[in-house]
Amino acid sequence: MSKLYDTEAEGEQGCPGEDNCPTFQSSAADQPPEARCPHCPRRQAKSEPGAVATGSTEDEIFLDQIEILVHERNSGFGFPDDLTQLEKELIVVWDKATAEIERAIRMRMLTNLVAVLSVK
Repeated sequence: MSKLYDTEAEGEQGCPGEDNCPTFQSSAADQPPEARCPHCPRRQAKSEPGAVATGSTEDEIFLDQIEILVHERNSGFGFPDDLTQLEKELIVVWDKATAEIERAIRMRMLTNLVAVLSVK
């Protein structure tokens, strides 16, 4: 779902690696790696005490399957007849989470619009 709404701020895919990172390469070589590139998503995931684990590959595969079911439903083909009760419940949870993320995005956009319009 984070891929769908880009909530991970590009995740590790946004990190080109130490050899290709202009921030890392332009920083002082005598500094620890955490200080050389403090905003790197790869480093934050390892160093932040409250960092959320990305989950196992099995979890990601399972979520991808739920996402595929949701896309099938939204495309008009409907659901397969052999859905388990767990899959049905997870689709409902997916829909609620998606609606909440969309609501948060709309609220953030509205807040930004109000801030821009109130600037004198």
